[in-house]
Amino acid sequence: MSDEQRLGFYQAANQLGSFSRLSGGRFFPVTFEGEIPTTLRSISALLRSQYSIGYAPNNTRKEGKKRKVEIHVDVDGDGKRDDAKLVIQYRKVYTEPKS
Repeated sequence: MSDEQRLGFYQAANQLGSFSRLSGGRFFPVTFEGEIPTTLRSISALLRSQYSIGYAPNNTRKEGKKRKVEIHVDVDGDGKRDDAKLVIQYRKVYTEPKS
């Protein structure tokens, strides 16, 4: 691989990492072909244990402002957060639509 190709590879990996952080996702860098099976097993395990939630704000303003997002989980319904027991991945900020 030439230096130019290597630089392009690192730039692409950096962009994917940034995109995954901003969107609340995960990035699995794979440098060598031998890493693919382990990476796919990790992705498979995550897909089997994920949940999806949605949110629709009742604020009708369309100012294009950034809004902070926080997710907390109460697994056993006792009214206390169980976040320490879980890995919670989500987008930390969203930008409201701008009219």
